[in-house]
Amino acid sequence: MSTRSENTVIAKKVDHAIVNAGNFPGQHAKKRIKGAGLDHSIDQKADRKARNPRTTGKVFGIERKVFRNSSAFIQKVRQGVSGDVLRTAVEETGNRDFFVSLMGSSSSNFSRLYKKNRLNDLQAEQVLDTLHVFALAREVFEHKDIAEEWLSSPIVALGCKPIELCTTFRGRGLVRSTLERIEQGEFS
Repeated sequence: MSTRSENTVIAKKVDHAIVNAGNFPGQHAKKRIKGAGLDHSIDQKADRKARNPRTTGKVFGIERKVFRNSSAFIQKVRQGVSGDVLRTAVEETGNRDFFVSLMGSSSSNFSRLYKKNRLNDLQAEQVLDTLHVFALAREVFEHKDIAEEWLSSPIVALGCKPIELCTTFRGRGLVRSTLERIEQGEFS
């Protein structure tokens, strides 16, 4: 278990409060966020609820059951994923360069993938597996912006930014396991 000084501190200013997702080792992510002084007005709760994949039927335009059930995941890959899913992922994350790298495309040719009715199985699996990581981060941190901040911040336990690991299958597995540990309160 990491000590307090070893934990990576992720600070995100939210309504005049600093949400510190790394200074409370052993405390559940939800409690850390609530304990950091967020104003829990009705509007903010509704906003968080709308961004939380647990409370909506879809995340990144994909049914959330695809990310929770291996059979549904495999079926979705075989069924096919359209370029619209990729476009939605880029729009929601704002990280086009990451997806260009993930797809092994050049920046100039990347937009052509948006027009495809069906990505090939390898591309579909890469996109869905990556979106699974992003959806899990949103679920753990219960806020889209905090999840994206965590994904793009250096994490001592990983030795780099989690998003840098998400271009490979094993890297995504490592990031998912780290997120699961955070959710269980093992470390941040």
